[in-house]
Amino acid sequence: GSSNSTVVRVPPLSIAVSKFHYLMLFRGRFACANRLSKAVVYDVSLRDDAKRYGLFRGLAADLKQDTFWMFSDRCVFEIIIEDEERDIWR
Repeated sequence: GSSNSTVVRVPPLSIAVSKFHYLMLFRGRFACANRLSKAVVYDVSLRDDAKRYGLFRGLAADLKQDTFWMFSDRCVFEIIIEDEERDIWR
């Protein structure tokens, strides 16, 4: 049968890929998903931070240095990934 419910999936504004995770910036939100299971393992609201730092615009990766960055209208932030291998197979 047909269903009247609709799932709306909002595409991320920006994506970066680490060894084991997808890093995704959405409007007002930053999330990380396990590349193997696709499970979201980190999800944080940026709405309060946007008032202080400006709108978050994108992600960047420095593959040579293996670093990841998030930038807003007014700031640049390094994303620190700790113990990335932990729980990767769950």
